[in-house]
Amino acid sequence: MSYSDMLNEANALSDRLTALESNVVDTYESMIAEANVLSVRVSALEDTAPPVDVPALHTLTFSNTAATSSRGLVKFGLAFEKGDIPSTQVAKVRIAGGANLRGYPVDVATWSDGSMRKCTMVVDLGSVAGSGSTAIEVYNETGTVPLSTLNPVTFISGLSNDHTINLTNHNGFASGALGDRAFGLKAASAASTRREVQADTPLFVRYFCWQSLTGDDHLVCLNYLDIWLDTDGSTVVAMDWVPVLSQHWWVNDPTGAEQTKERRTYDAVVKVGATTVDSRSTLSHAYYCQWASLYSADDAQHATPHWINVSSATKPTLSVTYSTASRKKMARVSGYLPPLKWDDTGWPVDLTFTYVPLGINGHRAQINNVGAYNGRGPITRYDSSAITLQTSTQWRNMRVAAQAGLAVFNSVYDHRVIDTEASPRFIPQKRRVFGATTYPGMAIEAAHALLGQSADNDAGSRDILVDNPVGGSGSFAGYGTDHGVNYAAFAAFITGERYLADSAMSPASLCLSSGFMNIFGHNKAFDGYSAETTPRHGVVPSGGAARGRAWAANMMSWAWAVMGDANPNKLYLENMLKNLDAFHSVSHPKWDQGRRDWGGWIFNDPHYYSPWMSNWMAMVYSQWLPHFTDMGFGAGFRVASNAIMKPVKRAMDANRISALGAYVWRVPSTPWTDTELGIFVQSTGSWSGDDLTVGASIAENDRFMWMGVNSSNGNSAYPTQTDFAQVYYLINVSGSTCNLSLTPGGSAVTFSGSGNFSCGLDLAAFDEAVSSVVFGGDSQAVQAMSALVAAYMEGSQGVTLGHVNSYRTFLSTSNRAGYGPWNFSEEQT
Repeated sequence: MSYSDMLNEANALSDRLTALESNVVDTYESMIAEANVLSVRVSALEDTAPPVDVPALHTLTFSNTAATSSRGLVKFGLAFEKGDIPSTQVAKVRIAGGANLRGYPVDVATWSDGSMRKCTMVVDLGSVAGSGSTAIEVYNETGTVPLSTLNPVTFISGLSNDHTINLTNHNGFASGALGDRAFGLKAASAASTRREVQADTPLFVRYFCWQSLTGDDHLVCLNYLDIWLDTDGSTVVAMDWVPVLSQHWWVNDPTGAEQTKERRTYDAVVKVGATTVDSRSTLSHAYYCQWASLYSADDAQHATPHWINVSSATKPTLSVTYSTASRKKMARVSGYLPPLKWDDTGWPVDLTFTYVPLGINGHRAQINNVGAYNGRGPITRYDSSAITLQTSTQWRNMRVAAQAGLAVFNSVYDHRVIDTEASPRFIPQKRRVFGATTYPGMAIEAAHALLGQSADNDAGSRDILVDNPVGGSGSFAGYGTDHGVNYAAFAAFITGERYLADSAMSPASLCLSSGFMNIFGHNKAFDGYSAETTPRHGVVPSGGAARGRAWAANMMSWAWAVMGDANPNKLYLENMLKNLDAFHSVSHPKWDQGRRDWGGWIFNDPHYYSPWMSNWMAMVYSQWLPHFTDMGFGAGFRVASNAIMKPVKRAMDANRISALGAYVWRVPSTPWTDTELGIFVQSTGSWSGDDLTVGASIAENDRFMWMGVNSSNGNSAYPTQTDFAQVYYLINVSGSTCNLSLTPGGSAVTFSGSGNFSCGLDLAAFDEAVSSVVFGGDSQAVQAMSALVAAYMEGSQGVTLGHVNSYRTFLSTSNRAGYGPWNFSEEQT
């Protein structure tokens, strides 16, 4: 054989060997892929195996609101007691008393021992018959959560229909015509530094990506995508999509070029391919505000994410009902549910909200109502109504009301750090914190404290925050930093929607940027004495009411509570709560013993007291204390809660329980005696010379005190002879008119002038007359019930089940006209 022949044969053999090696590699990779698919199928088969006899931790029922069958792809929030699901176990789901279902926990938060504190459960119920229902149980089992085999980036890039948001008639308040804008899901997902997989299971993948357009970086589209998978763990069945339009940058130059922050107006059309799924006209979009495009049909699923059908799976029409045992468990967990009367029939059920982005539902105006003032409960009236009645209408109202969280003009983000992290994150509220911690990746522009100030000056942070964007707050108006509640957080917990959980930072942020919280929230050393000649006894800077501390703590706690462990904002919120806790710990010992004996937490004037404010503080601090304690702090909150409950307990022990819900203002001595404790109720009236007309049912020798300026009632005129520290007695009572005397039955005091006033009264027939005061729109007495229950459950000093039951009896026998049941409580253990 010639050399040439031998060379040709060698080359042929080499080619055959290369082909064989390639075949081996292809076969090996094919076998690996097949093994992965088989693993997912085995997991799915295991999920349908008969469950081990393990007690249920939660029981829920899903009812079909439609007459036709529904696909049972659902997500819902749950909270667990410490130790329910240890770190070596996971939450599992089964048909009540039957076979296992595909279901996994995502967005998990844990207690300090590693056991599960809260999660969003994602479950496939199968098919639910028209007008039918399916009951399920959640239990614990040893194991971990497996992963899907889906690559969401590849999946989105291969979509035949893009998901788009097109803006027209687009104008800036300062810039004039801005031109059309077009955002697309595919383009957003294509940027590797602007996307993140936030949850991954064989049933459900949560994906986030964001997009800004060249030359217009301030308007951003945030895409929240929940992808539902078939039993193979890779085939997409459907998607939940929520696009959020946001103006949120802290800086003027997020990509290096200065651009104008301003209010915009535009029309928006949201499409999947050529199909319009949402259309909005003449939106007025203020800077630091957001809005979400949601399913807009007028049915039970109104204001839920857009449902994108991929594999013939129509939008689920299911409504959840938590068992009473589950709701009580979540109340015992502290904070996730406030104490409520689960079977109350006093809730209004004839209201049906319709979502209007950045409109009246975009802020608190639509949330207020009789007995429903949003600052008077740990959650809003409509949150409470939803978890109490659990009708599809109430759940709808809760979802619509929750959108206020996006419209609060404090959506402040700086996520440029996403470009430098291997695992990109969307990080709200990047801030430097004075006197505490500096967080990784925080830009210097994000300084949110008062830049080292400890004096009584709250102007700095607000100016830094707003940065004077042209156009002010746009269509948003009236958010009260001193009357706030975290609009979005409760709905985020119940529905499991990540966009709501992210927006829960905005109300907390606005409250924290105000005088109520900014100074001592960011400066651990601030104790109410520094830089001041006269001690404030821990009073909030800028003269804010003490309830502001509780509002801020509640907003922060809720924003923290709905975050999973991986959320980078948790450190910031925990630090703020620790600082507030330290504020209470440091300030309280500096007060005189008399103030500490009867609470002393309200105003800097030691003669001021207002039970509904203290009830609110006790209610909030008591409900969140187990979480604070688990995080390694809470001593200051416990001191505050115990101190506040002292006058509450003393009032009840003195058989003056009705006063717990009344306004009580100036108290005649320090410390209070039992007979003086909590007996002055607020009223109004007018005077002309010596004659007074009082707006309450009065009697001879009722005690009377002039109140200071009351901004709520607009009463600021008083006789020049007024002595605000003096206790007077009513004489010559005729109907609503009377004179004042320094002693019972004594001579009339001479006054001059005329006008309107506010006063405090100790009515002789107090228990009979007080119902109009305590059951008014603010529901002070009902709030006292919640404070008592929360304090009793938490173990607050001196509060017994007897106190709770005594006050419940009082409420049940009193005039309940106008009372809001959202804070009416029952013993929860």
